Amino acid sequence: MKGRGLAIAVAAALGACAAAWAQDASITGRVTDARGESGLPGAIITIVELGRSTSSDPQGRYRFGALPDGRYTLRVSFVGADPVEQEISVSGGQLLSQDLRIGDDVARLNNVLIVGQAAGQASAINRQRASVNLVNVISSDAVGQLPDQNVAEALQRVPGVSITRDQGEGRFVTIRGIDSNLN
Repeated sequence: MKGRGLAIAVAAALGACAAAWAQDASITGRVTDARGESGLPGAIITIVELGRSTSSDPQGRYRFGALPDGRYTLRVSFVGADPVEQEISVSGGQLLSQDLRIGDDVARLNNVLIVGQAAGQASAINRQRASVNLVNVISSDAVGQLPDQNVAEALQRVPGVSITRDQGEGRFVTIRGIDSNLN
């Protein structure tokens, strides 16, 4: 009997929590280029009124949960594009899907010369900005442009990283301040 009373109390508490969660609205969506084809990873999406931010995943998807009813402004920032704002309204615990496109203000040209190095660097900077940890990102294009002999020597250019040399060539990467056995 005692166990059954406990089970009923737990079920009632879980039901109350589920009812409280069900009242909160959620926003999901995808950040893409102007055509809506390519998802943009590392874009930072902010709900201006609440001061809440998240970043888009590798496919450009994002999600905000537990939002109170109201009108909000979503702001998207991405290195290389002007910030974009979108007004939304949520109520009654709804799940709102709001895709965001950036780069609509880009001028259209007849002839275009594409240089991939800038895009790779912008992607590296966006990943660095959106990370929840302290990271440094170097794009493979940037490593290829450096005059270093190998990747270990290129990594010595990252703050907090050094290398040890073997026969004059950089071979082992060491994170400064950490025992080399932990690398």
